[in-house]
Amino acid sequence: MKPFTQRLSASLLIVMFLLLLWPPAAAQQPQPGGSQAASLVAPDSPLTAIYNTNLIPDGDAEIDPYTDYWVDNEGFTQIISYGQSCGGACIFPSPYDPGPAVRGNNFYFLGHTTNHSAGNNLWLKTKISLLAIQSAVSSGKVHYIFSGYFGGQTTQTDAAQLQMFFETSGGGSTGPSVIVGNVSPAERQYQTGLIYREKTGILPPGTQYINLSLQSGALSGSDYRTGYADNLSLKLQPIQVFLPAIGNGSPGLPPQTGFPAPTGVYVTPNGLTRMDIYWTDNSNNEQGFVVQRVNPDLSVDTICNTKPNVTYCMDPGISHSSPSGYKYLGNQQAYNYQVRANGPGINSNWASKSGTTSPMPLDVPVNTHGAFTCQAIDTTSSSTTFVWNDPFNYEAGFNVYVGSNSYPSWTTMERGTRISFINQVPGSITLRMVPFVIDRSNPSVVYESATSCSATAVLPAAPGNGISRFYNDASYPVISLTVDGMEQFPVRPLGILSGAYYELYGVSSGLHTWTAATGFWDDWGQRFTMYTYSGSYSQPASGTYSIHIPDMTIKDLLSVPPSNLGYWEGYYFDAHANCWTVAFKFKQDGTYAFYNANSQIDSGTYSLVSHQPNIFSVKFHVSGAPSVEALLIETQGQFSLQNGPASWPQITYVYKAQGYVRNPFCP
Repeated sequence: MKPFTQRLSASLLIVMFLLLLWPPAAAQQPQPGGSQAASLVAPDSPLTAIYNTNLIPDGDAEIDPYTDYWVDNEGFTQIISYGQSCGGACIFPSPYDPGPAVRGNNFYFLGHTTNHSAGNNLWLKTKISLLAIQSAVSSGKVHYIFSGYFGGQTTQTDAAQLQMFFETSGGGSTGPSVIVGNVSPAERQYQTGLIYREKTGILPPGTQYINLSLQSGALSGSDYRTGYADNLSLKLQPIQVFLPAIGNGSPGLPPQTGFPAPTGVYVTPNGLTRMDIYWTDNSNNEQGFVVQRVNPDLSVDTICNTKPNVTYCMDPGISHSSPSGYKYLGNQQAYNYQVRANGPGINSNWASKSGTTSPMPLDVPVNTHGAFTCQAIDTTSSSTTFVWNDPFNYEAGFNVYVGSNSYPSWTTMERGTRISFINQVPGSITLRMVPFVIDRSNPSVVYESATSCSATAVLPAAPGNGISRFYNDASYPVISLTVDGMEQFPVRPLGILSGAYYELYGVSSGLHTWTAATGFWDDWGQRFTMYTYSGSYSQPASGTYSIHIPDMTIKDLLSVPPSNLGYWEGYYFDAHANCWTVAFKFKQDGTYAFYNANSQIDSGTYSLVSHQPNIFSVKFHVSGAPSVEALLIETQGQFSLQNGPASWPQITYVYKAQGYVRNPFCP
């Protein structure tokens, strides 16, 4: 495998989870005898775009920037990856911590500022319009399900909440707002994670728009407010009214369900931390299925809200409703699961089945359903995808190893059997996949199977034309690279790390121009530019042509080409309180002249000691009387030198582009 070189832009990895879905049964839904639905939403009705769908944009925090959908009042909300490090200042939840059973890669991190007294992080950029269903809203026949996962870090009073406002077109309120969230540290059992919360109700009549506010810190009691949130959801359902059947002059009873209940519920343990639930779909127009677990204390946890035709649910083994927050399911403990189909305002009956969790300790996964195979597919000169089957009796996920590495580079969870690489260089990539289970008593411990599979993808050279390879020899990352007017790094955090390179494929032969900027991306996705470089090169018809983006030399920093007219000017006070102006004139040949009161009094040489990009500085040495070292602060354009008199030993010098002019009224 050719080296990744740790560059930001060419090591982008996309991990995709493949959820195996079982085909639904094709049974026809029977109609309730003698009854008629008064407000049933037809499958082809335009209202289905509002009903029974999540109306919260980017509720799963998978789209960044979120500012396409939300207004950020303070700029301190971030989309963070599960398991991301924050440098020891905090603890972000990992993929193994409590949270959504089927979660994406990211979650919302809210707050983290002392200037957060309002507590309102995000507001919807565009309010949710209910004008298409005004008649149903006005008659009080629209039901809402308002939910999400909320939490924080360990014992801290972190909290997050989602607030829903019912408004008229003029912005007036039609009823009290609804808040979901605010999971306390005690409810989290003082551990890092997110817990499911849900509220339901009827939309207040007269409501024309819904606005949402995602907030943090309602429990903290201070202005320092943080919180985590994910899988935010708002679903609306019409309340379905059935007219009674008229038979022999007397009304009959209305039906209790809209369509048949699922059958054949099957529950089986899958490793130390989860249970798998399967069922048979007996309806043809349900909106999805609800799966709940009834705990031994009779508390109920909603495990899954599936899409239509899905007949599988994975229970990760976390109890959200227990008084202590969450807990792993017991060892060899029986739990009852119930499944029902959801429709537009009406549900099926529950279908139930009990299952017993696995014993401890548990053996590592065994491939009981055939051979474990994997392969590379869809391979191009810059991308490839690895897929594998799942013949094991149970597993919590698969560890993915690159080449001969002894530690896994990635982990796929919850039936993830696919991983893709993009922006790669031609060469070979070898992966080894190993299933594992997690120790229920210590989730940080995993046990791997002795069975693994390996596959190699060979990425061919790009057809035709050449490759332009840009090396970053500078001390700072390259945050902008424009080749022939085309920006290669349009958004944060793309770029080239110091010492890495970036390759541009399919470059035509001939002359090309480029401009590069070094610096950093800030938290708001804006560039902080340190230095800009430009040049041109002639690309051959084939092969790789290398372009080096150089580091700033001490001569360039101090002599400031191309004009070389500027001086570095400072001042000091002598023992009699007289002010004196002094200045350095640095030359491209590595020499300098030193002036006091507009007269040259010294000369010598200067040289680089070291670049210190971590503090935006360069240390250099000045020979002469005395021979000293100086630290140039690059972001401020100044340096200090111990070359003053005893009354004022340290002098600070600032660059003056217009040249040195003695100031009799210094400073």
